[in-house]
Amino acid sequence: MRTPATRYRRIFRTCARALSTGPVLSALLCPGTSFALANENCGDVLQPADASYDFTREISHWGNKPDDHIPVAYRIRSISVNPLPIFDKENPRENNALYRWANRIHIDTKTHVIKDQLLFNEGDIVNTSVVEESERILRDRKYVSDAAIRLINRCSDEVDLEVVTREVWTLTPEISFKITGGTMKSKFAIRDSNIMGSGQSLQLGFKNDAERNSYDIHYRNPAVARSRYTIRTHAISSSDGHDYLFGFSLPFYALDSERSWGGSLQSLEQVLSQYKDGHTITDVKHKKAFAEVFWGLSNGVIDDISQRFTVGVRFERDEYSPTGSHPSPANFPADESYTYPFFRYELTEVDYATAYNINQIYRTEDLHVGKHLEMEVGYAPGTDSRFLFEGSYTDALIHDSKILLQLHSGWKGQWNPDTSDFYDTAVDLGLNYHRGQTASRSLFIALNGVVSRNLNPARQIILGGDNGLRGYDSYFQAGERSVNVNVEQRLFTRYHLFQLVRVGFAGFLDAGKVYNSNSINGDSFHSAVGFGLRLAPSKSESSGIVHMDLAWPLNSNDSLQFIVELRDTF
Repeated sequence: MRTPATRYRRIFRTCARALSTGPVLSALLCPGTSFALANENCGDVLQPADASYDFTREISHWGNKPDDHIPVAYRIRSISVNPLPIFDKENPRENNALYRWANRIHIDTKTHVIKDQLLFNEGDIVNTSVVEESERILRDRKYVSDAAIRLINRCSDEVDLEVVTREVWTLTPEISFKITGGTMKSKFAIRDSNIMGSGQSLQLGFKNDAERNSYDIHYRNPAVARSRYTIRTHAISSSDGHDYLFGFSLPFYALDSERSWGGSLQSLEQVLSQYKDGHTITDVKHKKAFAEVFWGLSNGVIDDISQRFTVGVRFERDEYSPTGSHPSPANFPADESYTYPFFRYELTEVDYATAYNINQIYRTEDLHVGKHLEMEVGYAPGTDSRFLFEGSYTDALIHDSKILLQLHSGWKGQWNPDTSDFYDTAVDLGLNYHRGQTASRSLFIALNGVVSRNLNPARQIILGGDNGLRGYDSYFQAGERSVNVNVEQRLFTRYHLFQLVRVGFAGFLDAGKVYNSNSINGDSFHSAVGFGLRLAPSKSESSGIVHMDLAWPLNSNDSLQFIVELRDTF
């Protein structure tokens, strides 16, 4: 049992650390300590943030956390929103005519859009957990590059909070291309993730690859009529079909959310190809109709655990036909149609840390270092009854100074009770290891494996340029099981080109292999080495990092590959 003296010592250590590093919420963690010295009854704690505010300055690189989490409650007297401009005119490198003009014509995010994302209002009594989660929600929005909530004034048991955000240029083009094995992929899109400062997003784009050419439009509104209701929709017209989707829902928007409901409709038509050595050998025409409604309940967070229970009804119909362009698979996939109820369970351990230079470049990253389990099962009765299931599990096995080891897994498939066998089932398992070496350099190792059972003939386990084996064709190997490893030496620099783009570098080694049951040894192990440039836009929406890689295949006659693509992480 923890004695009062032990608890006070821990509180003192926590407060001493907070005061020495000046974290955003140190005042909330340590009431009545040093801040009371300035003015015993009421006084300023922090000055409002200015345009040069550094969001990463007050957090630990690797997301180390205090020994204890002390959820002290406060009543909020006022909330002010401080949207920092895109460019800081006090910084000589950013004080030029072009950047000042960009600041003038930029439409700032409306104050109510920021406040509507918060989990508290003026007059509420909150603790640090609610404030920290509100920060995470804001940082997840693409219309700000970073966010922090600061205590700027405290009077007795009331506080004044400042919500600091960094505005970004949200009307942006996306241009990417990738050449592997003589095959070129390209994409052009223009999107606005903050239409007129409203928080709504719209994207128009064109994409070309080995499978299809497509035109698309995407729209999302995460706060319909200033509520928590969400609309998401897209329409994609492609050379081999279409993809139309519409969804309306009230999501579990916070860990303490107690209900969720919604529904969606989708119509999909496309050609599914099967590959060998990077070349199409068979294909089928696939038509899919999908509809679902669901309703969820939760008791919120209890003992740092959030559990959610969702029930719903889903309709799925899959139809297959020959294309005439290539031969059909020897085992032609059968048409399927199911209407079934489903049950979903989700468990989240409330354990988070803020860090930087893990998967982004000098941008605050929210690390979930607790357990997260999500699983779903449905039952489709009939002459060919099936249990349909899917799920995922993640956990941070190690999280301490300079070491982060993350486990991730996922599964999806069907089980036939009549034959007691799995059908169209795939399971993946992986480990991501980060090892800090210096303040700006780290080693990253990813190990991934996939196994399958009785896959639909239209599906394959793929390994190639888009699936962990840079330097090879996108569909270089295909089969029933795969294993691959990726090793990267990462360098996060302070270079800030034209104050617009953060710069990083990486040297990498990729290796992998696909296995097939009809081959004793399977395909050979293949590997590639290379190095690349990483460019992270700092003044536009946080849509990803540009990768520019040179890769040398070591077990292929293919030559040096040059790859330019946009990815979510470093």
